[in-house]
Amino acid sequence: VVDSHSENCDYYPAWYIPSFRYLLALSYEMNGQPDQAAVTYYELWRDYPDNAFGILAQLKLEPIEP
Repeated sequence: VVDSHSENCDYYPAWYIPSFRYLLALSYEMNGQPDQAAVTYYELWRDYPDNAFGILAQLKLEPIEP
């Protein structure tokens, strides 16, 4: 999605989208919507597996043994 403001933006680092998607998933998680959070974390991990936020999303999805 491109809006009129982004056409004039010269600074658009590749980490914007993954970071915003991570925050979206975290928001779902904190608002008691675990299913939507899991879907968003999974999509983030799937689309950006080598990005720091993709890796964090993967850790959110993996079960942890105590």
